[in-house]
Amino acid sequence: QIRERKISELPNYVRTALSTPADKRTEGQRLNALQVEKTLGVSRGEVEGVMPVKAGEQACKLREQITLLEKLRPKIETAMSVAEKGSTPLESHFLHHGSIGQKGSVMKPGTLTVASQGEWNYPAAPAGAASSYRRKGFAEWIVSPTNPLTPRVMANRLWQHHFGEGLVRTPSNFGITGEAPTHPELLDWLASELMRDGWKMKPLHRLMLTSRAYRMASDDIAANNKVDPDNRMLWRMPRQRLEGEIIRDSILEVSGSLDRKTGGPGIYPYIDPALWASSSGRSWPGKLDDDPSTFRRSVYIFSKRTIPLPMLEVFDKPDTNLSCARRNRSTIAPQALILMNSSFVLTQAKRFAERIELEAGRDAGKQIERAYEVALARKPGAREVALAKSFFEGNPDGLVDFCQTIFNLNEFAYVP
Repeated sequence: QIRERKISELPNYVRTALSTPADKRTEGQRLNALQVEKTLGVSRGEVEGVMPVKAGEQACKLREQITLLEKLRPKIETAMSVAEKGSTPLESHFLHHGSIGQKGSVMKPGTLTVASQGEWNYPAAPAGAASSYRRKGFAEWIVSPTNPLTPRVMANRLWQHHFGEGLVRTPSNFGITGEAPTHPELLDWLASELMRDGWKMKPLHRLMLTSRAYRMASDDIAANNKVDPDNRMLWRMPRQRLEGEIIRDSILEVSGSLDRKTGGPGIYPYIDPALWASSSGRSWPGKLDDDPSTFRRSVYIFSKRTIPLPMLEVFDKPDTNLSCARRNRSTIAPQALILMNSSFVLTQAKRFAERIELEAGRDAGKQIERAYEVALARKPGAREVALAKSFFEGNPDGLVDFCQTIFNLNEFAYVP
């Protein structure tokens, strides 16, 4: 009754559209009817407003009982999923302007013809199957030997991970507008090795890490630098700065603070309110830098678009709203400033000093040697020991300052 009353108050052309059978409506009438069906609802309050008193009281009691029962419901983890109703797939239409209400011609399953050597044949579903097997057919195309795009992209991403730049420097664009591979034969060979090993990535990682190209030094050679300043021909190992997340995690690990627990909710490290409180409607429940609950890996830091963590921001953390195929690696003054002045770094330097004193005792030489071993995985040279000892003299906080200096070394922030 409430719905009918609302319909009676609509303009004549809308009521005409609703009264016309669906198969006889014009395009305009169909859109009008669809709009009404989506928006014209009846709320619980409207229904209760016209209920008899006794019925309203009974409904109220039932709602209270439902509320009590809901509290007893066990909490079960659920996830949304999509399933087919049988072996015959539903029709998929071309949608004009992307609107579900503007269906065009029926579309057939297909693949990227530019990346295929011919039309891909989707297998028919077996009799009595619970799905159309189209997803299985598409997955088979992705890993088919006749489709070289997938293994090339994967091999290129792995190369980029270890060398800083891919053989194709536009990792998400292998098309005409992307860059051509610097070593196309090498890329094809790596792709074929990936498929030959059953798509296992560990053998490919091992192959790259044990290669002569990876084991080369990063030293400049003047003659080569003139011919190939961008190191496209891989005449030296590219210099790579670690990502901000890895630098932060390394500081926590070296200081002995890192909480290796996995899973659980995100963490909220301290962020100076002056960096975000000036704008209304923003909040950040950050904990102090000496709060152990924040000593977790950076992957657990709660990501809020409007309140980035300064340490990750200055080390080129990408925009989390967009896909990032390759991170920028800049070298700017704020990176050094945050490692020198950040309260997080100062806190961890103190904890690192406490660890060194606990493990090496009070002997300055042993402290210096242990600090180098823990942070840089090597022993210090004689000159480095002499410089560190002179730094300790007359400085009551010498060990803490020395530990913070270790965090500021290029050797700590770059791939060795």
